[in-house]
Amino acid sequence: MTEEKRKVVEEKIEENAQQSSTTVSYLWKENEETLHITVDPVLIEVKFLEKIVELYAEAPLWARLLLTDKKKNELRQEVEALLHKAEFITAKKAE
Repeated sequence: MTEEKRKVVEEKIEENAQQSSTTVSYLWKENEETLHITVDPVLIEVKFLEKIVELYAEAPLWARLLLTDKKKNELRQEVEALLHKAEFITAKKAE
């Protein structure tokens, strides 16, 4: 992970956080290859591996029940857009 790519990711998070009605925070972990994004009550973990990016999310049951398929898809698209902008991924995965 280059410093330039890390800055692009951070800028995109901060840009999107301004549009959120809840507090958004982030923290790099494990030699700055893993990013934790907290949008209370959801914790998103993004692992930047050599050839792939893995995405995990954790939320309490009540929050998962409120997360519709449409909202899940919107969240996935936002994360993909961030990864495209930082040039971690170059082609959109076929759906």
